[in-house]
Amino acid sequence: FGYPAIPASTQTLCRYAAFLSKSLKFNSIKQYLNIVRILHAEWNLPNPLSNNFILNCTLQGIRRHLGDATIRHPLCPVQALFNAAQHVITSDINGPAFVYRHNGQIRPLTSEQFIDRVKECLRLAGIDTSDIASHSFRRGGATFCFKIGLSPDAIKLLGDWRSHCYQNYISNDVTTRYTIIQ
Repeated sequence: FGYPAIPASTQTLCRYAAFLSKSLKFNSIKQYLNIVRILHAEWNLPNPLSNNFILNCTLQGIRRHLGDATIRHPLCPVQALFNAAQHVITSDINGPAFVYRHNGQIRPLTSEQFIDRVKECLRLAGIDTSDIASHSFRRGGATFCFKIGLSPDAIKLLGDWRSHCYQNYISNDVTTRYTIIQ
């Protein structure tokens, strides 16, 4: 695909793991990634697998997708990404993460198109969408990450924040506030 093999970036490793998931079992993918580690060691380069949060999240999603986990839900975001990747393939490593085909061309999915589609689905389900906006996902994501105990650095990484402003998005219910006070 034209990606530099050495040093392997996190993006390249994640795409490599996703590519391997089309034909290999999870344990085999881990072995292939170990070969990448060995290759880096031979060139006296740091291990690109060591403490790689993004790669570990990708591998967890692959494990779940390949059936190694017990939870399978049609609304699983990892499953949705795998389904989307099977329909639209782009080799542009710096391109948008979410694309679709229209008249044979690959086009980026804009945030406006995404939120319009979400609102349409919610309206069809009889849910009021007057309070729904694109920031609803940032707020919900930050709140979820906080509630499951992710570190501030991980929350900042996932939300693409450089400061602690994510804390402005976190919604705490009464139970959570009481627990924090205790």
